[in-house]
Amino acid sequence: MKYAEIFENLFDIEEENEDKLKLEFYLKNKIVLTKELKYDEAIIGRSVESDIDISEFDSKKSFSRKILRILRLEGKYYIEDISNNEVIFNKKIMTKDKRYELNNGDKIIINRMLGIKIIINNRESKGNDIPDEITIENKKIILDTNVLINDIGIIEKLISKKNRIIIPYEILEELDNLKRKKDLQHNISKIHKKLDKYTKNNMIEVKLGNVNNLPPELNMSKADNIILSVALEEKDCIFITSDKNLKLKARGLGIDVRDINEI
Repeated sequence: MKYAEIFENLFDIEEENEDKLKLEFYLKNKIVLTKELKYDEAIIGRSVESDIDISEFDSKKSFSRKILRILRLEGKYYIEDISNNEVIFNKKIMTKDKRYELNNGDKIIINRMLGIKIIINNRESKGNDIPDEITIENKKIILDTNVLINDIGIIEKLISKKNRIIIPYEILEELDNLKRKKDLQHNISKIHKKLDKYTKNNMIEVKLGNVNNLPPELNMSKADNIILSVALEEKDCIFITSDKNLKLKARGLGIDVRDINEI
């Protein structure tokens, strides 16, 4: 056994499948605080006794000492309003002491001032309209970076319908750059493992772009355009992306391009 293989077998531990909840706090369209829930219960409020003290963001001195309780029960996260404040949960006023289940992408506003965004690393966001079932089958599919990140289960969904998945090299470069962002590290690690598994089984093909396929008006060194060159090379493929500008470019080049909720 080679030394490299020994190291890989020893240190490449399978990551835990548990959901990890992170809270991003927003004030005037800026992230002012980020907290990860480390225990099964946490209190958010205007007090040093709170697990998450938000008193520094209470310029009007209107926050209650205890505002929100977050609970982890049987692998799911819940939130309760335990205050006399106005708390909005996904555009609706919360009922005091009522328990709401949390999902990735949920948003909360306290007293119309402080926003909280919920990030659950292993759970898909309901706000992305990600389909539970795939309707297309036996097609060549090119996936953009944003699709892989927003739905880490998209690969298995497509393969189950006998689709052939193509990943442009530029996507791998983008994933490599994005893994420096702490909030994306977990998902990108899982994506890399899936790509490694299915390329070994020849269910996913990684392809270099061919800029000769592009019209001369396009910047040949731009990542998005190189990705489009792969789509042009592959006849009768479907390119899936959530990038609006990239979709416009693809349509202009005659590529069959779709959003994730259109498959």
